[in-house]
Amino acid sequence: MVRDPAHCHANHTPPRLLLTHGDLRMSTPTRRRHTPADPWLDLSDALVEIGITRATWYRWRNRGYGPEAKRTQTGRIRVRRSVLDAFLDGMDAA
Repeated sequence: MVRDPAHCHANHTPPRLLLTHGDLRMSTPTRRRHTPADPWLDLSDALVEIGITRATWYRWRNRGYGPEAKRTQTGRIRVRRSVLDAFLDGMDAA
């Protein structure tokens, strides 16, 4: 490992370490928020995409219609992106 001279400033910020592999120089990975391949959407986002109101959502839910949803521990309702897409595809086909 080599210290990156471009990041050694007089403002006392610690220098970043670089991983060297032959001629390739890669900075150490930073902490990034992991984006899942199939994210959970808020109910409000799903309603906008479907184009219905919250009242219609609950009416559909009582009748067993609509995309599958889960309630979180905090009481929020979430819908998987893939489930919503499949539901919308089914609506378009009908």
